[in-house]
Amino acid sequence: MAQAQQLLSEAGFQSRTNDVFDDDVPSGLVVGSDPTAGTETRKFQLVSLFVSKGPQLFELPKMTGGTLDDAKNALDQAEMALGTVTEQFDDAVAAGVVLAQDPAAGTPARHGTPVALSVSKGPQPIPVPSVVGLEENAAVDAIKAAGLKADVAKDKVNDRQVPKGRLPCSRLRPAR
Repeated sequence: MAQAQQLLSEAGFQSRTNDVFDDDVPSGLVVGSDPTAGTETRKFQLVSLFVSKGPQLFELPKMTGGTLDDAKNALDQAEMALGTVTEQFDDAVAAGVVLAQDPAAGTPARHGTPVALSVSKGPQPIPVPSVVGLEENAAVDAIKAAGLKADVAKDKVNDRQVPKGRLPCSRLRPAR
């Protein structure tokens, strides 16, 4: 900036500076002038120099705790970009909810900054072992070993194909 003012002064022009945001020109350097370079004007005319303050930064909005669609809308409103979206299992958070963002909420960033999101896939599925045809105690043990809870029906069922004391089927639910 000082060099530009010196050049204008040597050419017979007065100058003043105006600070502006610029994404491409580093802070402290001249972005442009009014009148523009190459324009003919009279000596001792005032020339405005536009000096870069660097890029304008905005705080990133909080996107965690909402849905992926909510996060996309927040990014669009903040004029930021959607970065990489990863999914991970989470036993405590429902599928589709944003778990984390990078950069974090409140971080100053330029418009168009990509924000990476981590989204819950919900609880990790547990494979259910086959217990058909096992004795009740063995079936319950197999279910428990898989991390599930067996809920054995109190009413006994008659089945021509399943011997007495064996389970034709069971109602299963995850152990908590």
